[in-house]
Amino acid sequence: MAEHVWSLLCDKVLIDPASDKVSLIDLIERLTLHVSEEGSIERQVAEARADGDKGILISTALSLVSSWVRSDPTRPEEARFRYALLNPDGDRVHEEAYDVDLQGFASQRVFIRFRHVPVSALGRHWILIEQEVQQKKHTHWQVVARLPLDLVESTESLP
Repeated sequence: MAEHVWSLLCDKVLIDPASDKVSLIDLIERLTLHVSEEGSIERQVAEARADGDKGILISTALSLVSSWVRSDPTRPEEARFRYALLNPDGDRVHEEAYDVDLQGFASQRVFIRFRHVPVSALGRHWILIEQEVQQKKHTHWQVVARLPLDLVESTESLP
């Protein structure tokens, strides 16, 4: 079974094409959301819920970078993982699955770009990295990493 090495949230990813080295710029553990013309984030969420929605989408430019390796460097394999975003109540507000191809290389980095983050509340959110595990005839998802993402609101105006 392929092994998860690490996962991080960051603002920018730079890849040197000559060396294949990756630079992760501005690691993210907290997003400060600014009050907009529509009002506070809490008010916008309350209005969305009153309209039957689960929350709002906040535009952002985050990247989730995840590193995976073969369990045996000499044996090609594949893996499947997903990330799940949990709100402060522990509810899954989004999840998405990806394949990791370790056939031709002993390791792979997966880059996932977020254009929006679903927000149903302010506070501590968690991004779970879960790997699909098959045991006999049963398949389940095993948590291999948890990344905190604090969503806070600021009333200070942007420059």
